[in-house]
Amino acid sequence: GGGGKKIGHERHFMTFLPKGGHGGPPYNDGMASPPETPWINDILREGELYAVGGSVRDGLMGRPSADLDYLVSGIEPARLEALLAIRGKVHLVGKHFGIFVFKPTGSETHFDVALPRREKSTGPGHKDFDVQVDAKLPVEDDLRRRDFTINAMARKVRDGALVDPW
Repeated sequence: GGGGKKIGHERHFMTFLPKGGHGGPPYNDGMASPPETPWINDILREGELYAVGGSVRDGLMGRPSADLDYLVSGIEPARLEALLAIRGKVHLVGKHFGIFVFKPTGSETHFDVALPRREKSTGPGHKDFDVQVDAKLPVEDDLRRRDFTINAMARKVRDGALVDPW
């Protein structure tokens, strides 16, 4: 976690709209998210966007969450950075890990936006990993590397579908 920091009194709750973005009841499981925004639409035009980590876990447990982390697949790192930069401030905080911190223009909230990656242990320490960022890596493969199976789930932003590789 670490994304979606609550700043001031701002707090968002995730509501997933059915495929097509309108009609029918929304998927609402209490997960935190920004409302439909231009940066999300930009990503969805070129790739896929998933809510991952604590917001998915908390939503399934019926609890609101301000822990907002996203995973983007199908968009190369330089293109993702360019798309985000159009809509706000973006900083690559983990080039080795493919993680951007993004703060949309006009928002007090920032988000961790990551690319899919593989991790392979290279030694006994917690920092002994070979990490490979791969925008084309299936989301299920990225999720399998996560610390706990409850955190190894994602919610597809496009249609609210739950992705659970376990």
